[in-house]
Amino acid sequence: MNHLKLYVLAGTLLVLLYFPGPSQAQDPPASATTVTIQGKVTRVWFRNPGVRYLIAVPNSSGPDDQVWDVRGSTVESLAPKGWVADTIQVGDTVTVYGQLRQDGVNALYILNVTLADGTLLVDRTLD
Repeated sequence: MNHLKLYVLAGTLLVLLYFPGPSQAQDPPASATTVTIQGKVTRVWFRNPGVRYLIAVPNSSGPDDQVWDVRGSTVESLAPKGWVADTIQVGDTVTVYGQLRQDGVNALYILNVTLADGTLLVDRTLD
């Protein structure tokens, strides 16, 4: 009977090592460079692990808009600041101030967002 328990334990450990659980992909870190973009919201994900918006920014050097991937903090950390699911909706024009990602793509991490009516939503501040 002890050998059976040992085999079951060893088999379980092998399965766990061979098939690791789901992992969360890490976003590239933010750079020290901050930028401001203004455009129209084309997609909204208001859920954890962090809110996310796609923003179409007019391209001064071409006919197509540049699409920016804009990411914020968790839903729980934004709610006390008055930031809820329908605060920013598809079609809204917003101005986003944030930190660029280090990998050079059109993506940034939100510091704050200004809505079309002038409302300022603060996600976080630079310390």
